[in-house]
Amino acid sequence: MSADYSRGIEVLKELAIVAGLGLACFMAHGQNSPEWLPLAESNTDKWEGHAGTRTRTTTRAGDEVVVAEGRVTNRLAHTIAFEKYYAKVDDCRTGSGKLVTLDMAGNYKFETDFVLHGGNVASSLAEMLCYAVSEADKKSL
Repeated sequence: MSADYSRGIEVLKELAIVAGLGLACFMAHGQNSPEWLPLAESNTDKWEGHAGTRTRTTTRAGDEVVVAEGRVTNRLAHTIAFEKYYAKVDDCRTGSGKLVTLDMAGNYKFETDFVLHGGNVASSLAEMLCYAVSEADKKSL
């Protein structure tokens, strides 16, 4: 082996160790404090879910829903907006429905159609919400 090749292997080993340590630190940090989890991205915006905020509740109309906090970062305007999202538990089970967006006080802003794994932003946000329903349904079987 050449000296350059051997040095290249050593550098790769060092990078792997550093990457492993970084991942371990990230995972340890994530277990002890809230994290923002990437959910969807466009050319201008990034949507993230706030880990640990997903809960099941009932709307004023009596529908069982899954709700979580999120944020939208607009890279062009350099702004961050905080929102809450919810989907009906029944819509999660059927795989399509409405994703409702609320302000942080719980006031209605708008709703968007979703299909789980549909590829749009609403579908990505609904997947995060509906995962909890899917896991709870598996445990109750």
